[in-house]
Amino acid sequence: MNAKKILSIAMIGLLSVSVLAISSFAAPGQGAKMAGGTAMTEEQREERRDLHLERMAAVLDLTEEQKTQIEALRNQKWENTAAQQDKMAELREELREMGFNGSYDETRARALANELAAIKADMMVENIRLRSEIHSLLTPEQQELVEKLRPMKQNCKEQGCKNKERCLDMMMD
Repeated sequence: MNAKKILSIAMIGLLSVSVLAISSFAAPGQGAKMAGGTAMTEEQREERRDLHLERMAAVLDLTEEQKTQIEALRNQKWENTAAQQDKMAELREELREMGFNGSYDETRARALANELAAIKADMMVENIRLRSEIHSLLTPEQQELVEKLRPMKQNCKEQGCKNKERCLDMMMD
């Protein structure tokens, strides 16, 4: 395989990590959207998570044991955050209704917004913990590859690329 192709595959895998991280915290009906603008189903999210793991495995040349451990960590995080996701959905709905049914109460709205922010902060911390635990499972060589690819991922984000493959091609030129 030539270097350009390997780097392209690696970038697709790492860009998938960011998409997964964002979409995995979305409550049902929130967050990740399909092309038509409709919310992803739980099955579609699971498919995306599986695809992400396979891409990560290919890019980083993960062993079967590493894949199993990473999948277990991700499943644990998902279980840990499920109740938080449900609570966030309830809070968002209550805030939405407050704006439409004439029951606006600034004190209550601020309390709901603060509670929502606290849950989001907890989930962000959980995501960082997950990344750290996954990082600790990688070999020094795999960790080095991740570090080499991070600037390219950031470059693609800054360019606002929606088509990951096209963004990778532009970065390679």
